[in-house]
Amino acid sequence: MRKLILCLVAAAFLTGCGGDFKLSASTEAALKSSLIKMVDSLPKNKKDEVLQAVTKIALSHGVTGKQESKARAAFRKHVHGKTADQLISIAAGIKMPKMPKMNNILDMPGNDSL
Repeated sequence: MRKLILCLVAAAFLTGCGGDFKLSASTEAALKSSLIKMVDSLPKNKKDEVLQAVTKIALSHGVTGKQESKARAAFRKHVHGKTADQLISIAAGIKMPKMPKMNNILDMPGNDSL
């Protein structure tokens, strides 16, 4: 009996420690909580990379505000259950328009009236 309990405890411990953390995005609250836990579990050099990846994916879905919308729902559906490496991989495949290089804000096109 002791061996069975010991095996079950060891299996539970290994299950909890094994594998990559997966993002839970079923609700806004779950996404926020899960993203914080994911980022906290990563090494320092990978934290920024994951946050930039999530931001890029959100922008590609048209997420602009904090209010619930179809865009936010689509974004949450896309990232739900993904690991940090999967999020980085998804973001790497997204093509975003490049901003022109400017010395300052006054160099923006259409600012002739300033």
